[in-house]
Amino acid sequence: MSTIKFTLIIFIAFYNLNNVKCQLIEEWNSSYDLDTSGVTVRYGTESRIDDNGNVYLYALNRLLKYSNAGELIWEKEFLGLAGSFHRGFRDNRHLELFDNYVYVLRTTESFRYNDTIWSSCQISKISDNGDEIWTQSIERYDTLSSEIGVSFTIDNESVYLLSKGKFPNGDEYKSLTKYDVDDGNEIWDIILDGSIVENSISIDEVAAKDNVIYLAGHGSYNNEQVYCIIKFDENGNIVWSNKYNPSYTNKANICKIVVIDNKIIVTGGDYATICVNENGFLLWEYQPTINLPDNIDSDKATDIELFGDRVYISGTHSEASGSGANGYETDQLTVCLDLDGELIWQTRYEDDEEFINYEIGYDIIVGANGDLYSIGYVSGISNIKRLQIVKYEFLDGQIEWVYEDTISIEDNRI
Repeated sequence: MSTIKFTLIIFIAFYNLNNVKCQLIEEWNSSYDLDTSGVTVRYGTESRIDDNGNVYLYALNRLLKYSNAGELIWEKEFLGLAGSFHRGFRDNRHLELFDNYVYVLRTTESFRYNDTIWSSCQISKISDNGDEIWTQSIERYDTLSSEIGVSFTIDNESVYLLSKGKFPNGDEYKSLTKYDVDDGNEIWDIILDGSIVENSISIDEVAAKDNVIYLAGHGSYNNEQVYCIIKFDENGNIVWSNKYNPSYTNKANICKIVVIDNKIIVTGGDYATICVNENGFLLWEYQPTINLPDNIDSDKATDIELFGDRVYISGTHSEASGSGANGYETDQLTVCLDLDGELIWQTRYEDDEEFINYEIGYDIIVGANGDLYSIGYVSGISNIKRLQIVKYEFLDGQIEWVYEDTISIEDNRI
């Protein structure tokens, strides 16, 4: 029997002010084994914590709910076709809490017709006691078509799902679908073909506020690396579609988008960050003041969060070094901006442990009181990855403590 074990660790920290490496007291630790016998597995892991301290964990084809004491309250299994497997995406949203409900986005894949992969994506609304309220699937055209869930967001009374797929002739497309949040009924569905979004542009994420929807993507346009932002009204009509070429980036990386008031902020490769207003007019651009090598593809922002009048960006920064793999070392870099794009602070964390070449940041979490955490992993020449959490002082970005676990982890979101 083949199994995969997922482990949740909740802890409190005590640290020495003269040493940022912290000591932890484990509050609880809970593991869950998944039987994967006979099933090909690709999996993603993501978690959310509700206002009562309950923890929701999405892994493979399971949604698990733990109490704040670490007890498993319930598990929900999502069944696919015989022989199918579920895919999670590290860089995209597939688990959200909204109004005491849990929303899960997943892609189910199976092999058909001479090992051709067929896929469909599903989004489900689950109650806090594990009951399935509704599920919607996207399966277009014929059994040889493919649909992959990319990102989703919830705004007011609607759920917006971004997906991508292929026409029967093999051409790729993106789609945006709007559902009623209460009953899951489809309100409208838009195919974003080459006449709307060039094939060279990858649409990465969807955001919505006050019934206005924004898509953000990246790619190549007229031999330049660009961000693309598309604005839709509540009926799915395109209001405007613009491309922006930050002058200081030559890399195309998955981008992230947030919306606050009438500002839309997008970040991605080289930490290139732009802010536009509701009419698509560019308000400001930002790039870190540290040196960013031109020939290293791993310099990228991987997450962006808002708290009050601050914008927090976390990700990966690389610098040339004789000791690192391929001649460079990679560290966590966290940046704090105000809403006008002015730098408040930027902090780079570099582990001083010998043979540690990579500190990769994936998620940034802001607590209700402003506590700031960057979560990722570290690895060295042995290529064994270990969980890493860095806590920053939100006023000036000073590192309060760093936690590293000795367990080996995958490239999955925390």
